[in-house]
Amino acid sequence: MLTEVVHRSNPELETHLQESLRIDLIHFSFRWALCLMAREFSPRNVILLWDMYFADSDPKGFAILHVYVCAAFLKLLAEFVLQTDDMEKGLYLLQKPPTHYWDEKNILELVPLLVLPSLLFCERMTFSLF
Repeated sequence: MLTEVVHRSNPELETHLQESLRIDLIHFSFRWALCLMAREFSPRNVILLWDMYFADSDPKGFAILHVYVCAAFLKLLAEFVLQTDDMEKGLYLLQKPPTHYWDEKNILELVPLLVLPSLLFCERMTFSLF
């Protein structure tokens, strides 16, 4: 599903990843899904992110919301990825993103980016941050 979300919401990035860098989404998104972003963010930010997951009242929402979070996170990294012209550097950036300086504000920047994919797939965002 992440492939389709990225294809619809950020085709330029998808093209750059697949054609220029020869990186398939599975090369980094498997870890994002398996670890629920715990390796990409500080423990404090992971708790904030997971709190957003648990706040989603839709029973199937957790899995769908996580896909949208991954797509939104990828959109935030797009500026850096699009500047990369080497597969190894691009993969390193995606597997070890520069989030060590992130705080709650940066995590909350993901929220507006979740709206576009949800509209493209006619999904209802049901969580509330407050």
